Amino acid sequence: MRDMAGAFTLLTGAAGGLGPVIARTLAAEGCRLALSAHPDDDLGPVVAAVRAAGSEAFAIPCDLALPGATQELAAKAEEALGGLDILVNGAGVEKMAAYDLLTADEIAHMIAINLSALLLLTHAVLPGMLQRQRGHIVNLASLAGIGPPPYGAPYGATKAGLLAFTRALRTECSARGVSASAICPGFVSDAGMYERMATRSGVEGPALLGTCTTGEVAAAVRRAILDDEPLIIVNPGPVRLLRAIEALLPRTGDWVYGALGVTAVMRRWSEINTGTADVPQHEELPS
Repeated sequence: MRDMAGAFTLLTGAAGGLGPVIARTLAAEGCRLALSAHPDDDLGPVVAAVRAAGSEAFAIPCDLALPGATQELAAKAEEALGGLDILVNGAGVEKMAAYDLLTADEIAHMIAINLSALLLLTHAVLPGMLQRQRGHIVNLASLAGIGPPPYGAPYGATKAGLLAFTRALRTECSARGVSASAICPGFVSDAGMYERMATRSGVEGPALLGTCTTGEVAAAVRRAILDDEPLIIVNPGPVRLLRAIEALLPRTGDWVYGALGVTAVMRRWSEINTGTADVPQHEELPS
């Protein structure tokens, strides 16, 4: 899609984390936005920011975990905008914890929001895009989908599934005018899970893996649409090299996580999330 000016766009997860920055970035390109978030989240500031940038914005609260919610959201967005050209699946939930300490409901909720709802929402908007032979779907995945971290098994599984879905959909629909892209941020320093856990625990991620910012992720979303990129990894660390090595030598994965300090960081976050450790004032783990 060479020009996003006037593109009818639905963004989920718009109220918090990466959402507000992505919304403002899309507004700067002239997109007309339907902004969705959980009903408990306040969409007001994001709607106001988009309108202040000179773009249209509509708030559509939606609990994506409810039966039929994705179809209802798609219908409301298409009614408000007159069709959809772009869908940015930004909604997501996570809990870093030892797998055996998660409840069945927590596991099911992560799957429902991170994967099932995304597939169903895409399914709801895709027919209109295919009929118009114009559309782009951007899925906010994660490095956890490329290298699923310990103490993040269900989260990593949903993001890995999202990467597979994006690749299959892109190949299937590209000849019919619709494309798809996946964005894989690493640790985001100024919003979301990493910022929240680093602040709460005093435990920062491994230095070698680095961090990225919400602005860099939003810029990747913009580039994915304009340049039709299949996958963008937003991270300064040597992630591609490490994953290539593990693909050739799978047993190295166990060693790499330990050597980089990933396992130690995730274990500590898990202990704090599940109440099995005291929250320290500050702690530095191996990098």
